[in-house]
Amino acid sequence: MSFSNPIDRVLQLIENLKLFTEIKGIDEIHTEVKNLLRDIYDLFMGLESFNRKKRLVLLKLAHLFPKTLTTAELRRVMEYSENTSLSYVRNEIKELEEANLIIINKYKDKKLPFQVQINHKHKLMRLLIALTSFGTEYKEMVEEAVEGNE
Repeated sequence: MSFSNPIDRVLQLIENLKLFTEIKGIDEIHTEVKNLLRDIYDLFMGLESFNRKKRLVLLKLAHLFPKTLTTAELRRVMEYSENTSLSYVRNEIKELEEANLIIINKYKDKKLPFQVQINHKHKLMRLLIALTSFGTEYKEMVEEAVEGNE
């Protein structure tokens, strides 16, 4: 049984374009595709370094971008019970904020809830957001969870 590597196939197709056509800039296209694939790998490895709850936060915030979530909504999408304290949820995502993967808007008025959003300026988070275009059903499911219609 042989393994057909889809990545090698795409790169070979690009090389074939170079051989059989006169497309200008094919080397740049090849380099861009290789860099994109490397970034996707880095994204996967980075996600692997976090526990399940933190991965849930990143995946769901990416699917909801540009929407922000309150900590109460975040608690719901992280699949915690309503009895889980919001300060516990905030502590759970502190590592993501420190890694600059999410943005937490904290208000001086303590009565206002925190607003949490994926950091769309981070290179790998932009890539994660872009990949969500393939997950429309998942996006709908996440939006329903935020609204509390699970």
